[in-house]
Amino acid sequence: MAFDVSLTNEKIKKRFDSQFEMVNYLINEAQKMIASGRAPRVDSDSDNPAVNVVAEVSAGKDQVNEEEVNFISIEVEQEQLETQKV
Repeated sequence: MAFDVSLTNEKIKKRFDSQFEMVNYLINEAQKMIASGRAPRVDSDSDNPAVNVVAEVSAGKDQVNEEEVNFISIEVEQEQLETQKV
């Protein structure tokens, strides 16, 4: 995503009942991105997960598809099995 476009909450706050709800959603999405190690769903010049999540929500690409959920679930299960072996 080109950062010529300003990432403000004006565009995305319409999706939420309050700014508190919006901020909580963005924090949770950023935490999930960090925990899963997934790549951003939008092209971004930033390595900052918070910026990437705001860009995803702004672009409407924050909805998880079923394939991605299954892939993440498999990765988590594999990590749990590896941890149990140690």
